[in-house]
Amino acid sequence: MPIGTVTSLLVAGGNLFAATTNGIYRLQDNDDTWAPINEGFAPWVTETGDTSFSVMRLAVKGDSLFAGTWGNGVFVRPLSEVSATTQLNRPLPDETGFGFHAPGIFEPGEKIEFHIKQSGSVRLRIFDLEGNSRSDLVHSELAPGMHQVSLPSSGLPAGLYYLRLEADGTSRTRSLVLGK
Repeated sequence: MPIGTVTSLLVAGGNLFAATTNGIYRLQDNDDTWAPINEGFAPWVTETGDTSFSVMRLAVKGDSLFAGTWGNGVFVRPLSEVSATTQLNRPLPDETGFGFHAPGIFEPGEKIEFHIKQSGSVRLRIFDLEGNSRSDLVHSELAPGMHQVSLPSSGLPAGLYYLRLEADGTSRTRSLVLGK
C-alpha cells in the first residue's frame, strides 16, 4: 500500500513517524524505507463500505503515542510497541545482557546493543537514580540474538541512569551516563 498523503511528522524515542491518509508509518533506519505500524489502531468504514485510516496528527505524552484520526477519534499505543528495534546478524549469545560495559556513555538518540539468549518477552527500561521508570525502550516479543534500540532523543536530562533488561526469566542492570 502506498504511504499516501503525509499530514504530519513526529520525532519521538529516536524514531521518525509519519501520520498519513493511509495510517501511521515509521522510518526504518537500516534501509531508509517507511514501515506501516497500524496494528492496534482500528480503521473506520466509509459510507461506501471501504475502510480508511486517515491519521491527521500524532503526539507523544509520557510513554504513549497518540494518533488523531479523521472520523474515528483518537487511538493510543505504548511508544515501546511502535519503536524500532533492530536485530543484528551476529552469533547467538551465551547469555542475556548488554553489548557495552558499565558505565556506558551515550548521547540522546544513540543506539545501544543488547542480546537475548532465547525467544520470549523482553522489556528494556531506563530508571533514574531514585528507581523511577523514565522510559520504556522495548516491551515486546523478540527472537534470540543481538538487538539495537535508540535511546530517547528528548525527555531525559543529562545524567546518570540505570538500564534494566528483563528477558529469559532474568534481569540485568547497567549504569548509563546520558550526555547532552
